[in-house]
Amino acid sequence: MGLVGVASLGPTVGRLIDRHGQRRVAVPLALMSAAALLSLVLATYLGAPVWVLVLANLGNAIMPQAGTLIRARWAHLLRGEAGMLHTANSFEQVLDESCFMMGPALGAALATLFFPEAGMLLALLLYTTGVIGLALQRRTEPPVQPQHEHHTGRAWQAPGLLLLAATLALTGTIFGAADVIVVAFAAEHQAAAWGGATLGCFALGSLVGGLVYGTRPAADAIAQRLLWSTLAMSVLLLPVLVVDQLPVLAAVLLVAGSAIAPTLITAMMLAQRLVPESQINEGMTIVMTGLLIGIALGSSAAGGMIDAYGASRAFLVPVLAAFLAFALALLGRSTLVSAERRAMDLFGSFATKP
Repeated sequence: MGLVGVASLGPTVGRLIDRHGQRRVAVPLALMSAAALLSLVLATYLGAPVWVLVLANLGNAIMPQAGTLIRARWAHLLRGEAGMLHTANSFEQVLDESCFMMGPALGAALATLFFPEAGMLLALLLYTTGVIGLALQRRTEPPVQPQHEHHTGRAWQAPGLLLLAATLALTGTIFGAADVIVVAFAAEHQAAAWGGATLGCFALGSLVGGLVYGTRPAADAIAQRLLWSTLAMSVLLLPVLVVDQLPVLAAVLLVAGSAIAPTLITAMMLAQRLVPESQINEGMTIVMTGLLIGIALGSSAAGGMIDAYGASRAFLVPVLAAFLAFALALLGRSTLVSAERRAMDLFGSFATKP
């Protein structure tokens, strides 16, 4: 239910931020969502009925996505600097991967040392203080565009944006499926304690891939890069279908992960280019929502496959998702290339405006 709320209200939150500014919208919504999720933690601790947990979890629906807020600031600060903006987006993705690596391990450690809800409490504290701290940085906040420059349509109507969101939904399916399958695979091989570390190799590979990708020169047009990154993602993930040992799986995931960050970096930069400046948060939120939906679908599909056929065969879910992402990028290549050119001709982009 929390994901349903994010999918339905997330773009609206992004639109409000574009219209009224990060500080005026993100801070109150972050506090409200944190309060709702804090009630979820309390309800879980007290053993409340399921319907109470579901309602409390809807606090996710109005939670501003910190990643889009930060990327919007980079886009504003580095306007006209394509290479520096590419590096900044790569750096943000590397930080995301670091959180993916450390978060589960830290949460599990806190739950073991203290109580099951300790990890969630720390996450809420870090998120809330982070958003407030970001809002205090007034110098880097993108200015609200004048009313006459607001585009009346919705960001999802921008050519190519929904195609981009669908590609990231398939990419998210890889994440969601891998989270479930790797743990199950480790348990089947009597090494459950190593499941988290093995999964961490996937994030580590993506982190390294993001660092390397950030050092590469950024071309003026980036839509073509999505095709090559999704191809690499699908090909490098293919060996998981024949792996039968946990150490080998860790090595395969380490290599396969190197294509994940470049795909996400390219997608987020392209999302910034496909929409006008007055819709940048809404546009990026739509694409990010696709990623979150894919994570949920991947977890669900992988769980069903594991129950029916076991963990090894369940790897078909992320592999199929990767190849579908490549197929979608291939079929939509001309659409994305023309959409990028059209957007840059109509209202420019953060990478090319003087």
